[in-house]
Amino acid sequence: MGRYVVRRLLQFIPTVLGTLFLLHYLTSVAIQFGGNPVRSLFGDRNPPEDQLRQMTEQFGLGDPCLKQKGNPCIGLFWERLQDIFLRFDFGQSLSPRRDVTLVLADALPYTIKLTAIAFTVEAVLGLSAGVLAGLRNGKFSDYVVRVATVLMISMPTFVSGVLLQKFVGVKFGNWLRNDLDAPEWLGRGLFGAAYKADYPFLSLILPGIVLGSLTIAATARLTRSSLLENLRADYVRTAKAKGMKTGRVIGVHALRNSLIPVVTTLGLSIGAYMSGAVVTEGIFRVPGVGFTILRAIGIGEPMVLLGITTILVLIYLVLNLLVDLLYAVLDPRIRYE
Repeated sequence: MGRYVVRRLLQFIPTVLGTLFLLHYLTSVAIQFGGNPVRSLFGDRNPPEDQLRQMTEQFGLGDPCLKQKGNPCIGLFWERLQDIFLRFDFGQSLSPRRDVTLVLADALPYTIKLTAIAFTVEAVLGLSAGVLAGLRNGKFSDYVVRVATVLMISMPTFVSGVLLQKFVGVKFGNWLRNDLDAPEWLGRGLFGAAYKADYPFLSLILPGIVLGSLTIAATARLTRSSLLENLRADYVRTAKAKGMKTGRVIGVHALRNSLIPVVTTLGLSIGAYMSGAVVTEGIFRVPGVGFTILRAIGIGEPMVLLGITTILVLIYLVLNLLVDLLYAVLDPRIRYE
């Protein structure tokens, strides 16, 4: 297994470099065609050229290649890589002027809590619905799960998020607050239309449900199909023929083997949550990583985008590796050579 882990870690290098170079090139082209983003700090005022030049150099945007349209800025890319991986310096954000590492440190806890809620929703609802549909194949509950999952898959996050915000966070929340005079933690916290700093956990449940709906349907359908396949396997029929109780056959044997492909979906969904949080956090105004990305795109802050993307790519790769290693725990027959 040690060789396998080392080989996978070495594969991280081209993946991270390729992703960062693509983002570096896109942000460089945006500056080349859109102009110096430092000018946006001055609004309608025309800053003195000396001040503008000094601030441009301070933010790492003074390379001459950024004035040549289409130039990939290879030299600037390697300088940024050295700052990030050798000196752990991600640069500074434009507004407010802070180190990108501090911006990430402030935003990451919100996204981690949101991801934890979404993962819990996916694991509980997705697995429960999949097991129910698999055990009652062809029955009414099976058809309900299949129809519901198709509807969830066909509805993008920005649609489900806006609908849930409007009808649950606004209309239902206003009804609780105004008509029923419900407690503030219920009306403004749990059923609020946006994130509230006074209720840092309750106000994340609604956006967490929206974010978790991204993969609930996939988890439920994969659990159902995998469980059905294992229930027809020879070892299940043999266990039943030996008189083993049905609950033990399903829970210990069939379900455990069925979870192997599902674990992949659950593990990789965390990476999907980190990227999908851009839309969800934008809708519910959660000051997390996704909201920071939206703000950085709007202002044009390449160092913030590069720093956040580096962290997200590394998290996604590490989770992918942990999911592969977890296979051996679920199925002892799996060996890594």
